[in-house]
Amino acid sequence: MEMRPRSPAGFSKASHYGVHSETERLDYDAIRDMARKIRPGMIVAGASSYPRLIDYQALRSIADESRPISWWTWPTSQGS
Repeated sequence: MEMRPRSPAGFSKASHYGVHSETERLDYDAIRDMARKIRPGMIVAGASSYPRLIDYQALRSIADESRPISWWTWPTSQGS
């Protein structure tokens, strides 16, 4: 019997972006470099415990350059 993944995650490898070690802010240049190198099929952006504003325009620009199949964001409690 052939086993098939139940979700697209079974066909992909996740890579995670992080924060700059000194500023503890998202390092958009490092994220851009990673996207250029990996050429992701999907970029997911958002946070549940990141107390700063996320520059979604910068992430969108990165997505436009790397041309993923999907670009996702999810609501956060920014500004509250």
